[in-house]
Amino acid sequence: GVASWDRKARRSPGAWRPSPEVTLHIVSFLPPESALRLACVSKSFHSLSGSDVYWFHMCESLFQGKKHILRINESKESFRKRFFFALKDSKRVEITQKELTCYNWEFTYKPSLGNDFTALEPFFHKMSPRKRKFGANGRLLPVTPEKEPFDISNWQWRLRKDFEAKNLNSLSQDASQHEQPSDENGCAVIYWGHWMNFPALQVKRFSNWGWILESSAVIFSSFSLSEYMQNGGIS
Repeated sequence: GVASWDRKARRSPGAWRPSPEVTLHIVSFLPPESALRLACVSKSFHSLSGSDVYWFHMCESLFQGKKHILRINESKESFRKRFFFALKDSKRVEITQKELTCYNWEFTYKPSLGNDFTALEPFFHKMSPRKRKFGANGRLLPVTPEKEPFDISNWQWRLRKDFEAKNLNSLSQDASQHEQPSDENGCAVIYWGHWMNFPALQVKRFSNWGWILESSAVIFSSFSLSEYMQNGGIS
């Protein structure tokens, strides 16, 4: 690997050594965990890993293909700090109200519900999926009303922080939850309408750092449902 190559180069004075720019390009293909260990390999790598240019390339590599990157004040913080801040945030599974309400969520019933439900979904007919938005007023809003088979104008939602996954269904059936305001951030979303309490949505983070809201019946995705399905996310 890169480490063994560097050791051989140092033992061979006449050996060709790549420029720092070439080395940075090589390092950019390594997973973050491997790239971070390079600082322990040699003095040259230790020096390189302390430069802002190195961490710029690390950020570029880490952020590639990611959907939602929480960024700190980039005018004041180093690329190294940005890297670790974003990496830590990628593990977060509590979504904030601001995040929940800022996306147009792609929506579909799950195939496991059967043909009666999937027949209603444009997504399963090779068409763009339905989209819904969690309004800041606590209402669930249709972004593609022409694709909605039901009137959802009176549907409401709340974000909930404290729950255990095993109690998710009981949370969705607790009518007293409707009267309480949303929490500032949370791991579950309850919603109801037409005098029905729907299965609660559990907040998840996908490998591309996108947000998923999933229940036993439906999926909301903050990014393309096609990408989610292609990576084994819909069953």
